[in-house]
Amino acid sequence: MIRVNLLPPEKRPSGLSFAKISVTIIVVSLSVCLLSYSYYEYVILDLKNHIMAAENQQELFRPLAKERVKADKLIRTIRQKEAVLLTLTRERKPWNALIDRLTEITPQKVWFTQIGMDGNKNDNVIKIHGIALQHAELAELLSMLEQDPFFLHPVLTVGQFDFSLTVPVVRFEISMQIRS
Repeated sequence: MIRVNLLPPEKRPSGLSFAKISVTIIVVSLSVCLLSYSYYEYVILDLKNHIMAAENQQELFRPLAKERVKADKLIRTIRQKEAVLLTLTRERKPWNALIDRLTEITPQKVWFTQIGMDGNKNDNVIKIHGIALQHAELAELLSMLEQDPFFLHPVLTVGQFDFSLTVPVVRFEISMQIRS
């Protein structure tokens, strides 16, 4: 059966009743509230998971952090020792270079018995004690020392024959400065 409403439009009852509109608004409002609650609950749960993962990572890194502290202490100790070594190296004379240079310029029939620093003068003065078979080899050594750029002002302080040995030799003492 078909109903026909012949009332003028102002007097016709509306198709939507107040109850239906109220129920629809309430249902939509509850749906929106439920949806927003679920979304924020999901966000909070995700943040909690991230926090838990970060705490777990921090727990895993804790032994590494202790090792890092130990390594930092070792590095500090090594740097302090390196600084001490550098200071000592600057104060020390280059004996290896000095002896290498002396062996290069020394004639074959000249032997050194003692090489050391002169205790009475400054640090750049060294004394060489030794023996030579003849004065000529000693003179050759002195001329080589004078020409060498590593040494300054070689002075023969003692140079005399020693007949106490089976072969007569010339005992000598030379003082000179090292070029800095």
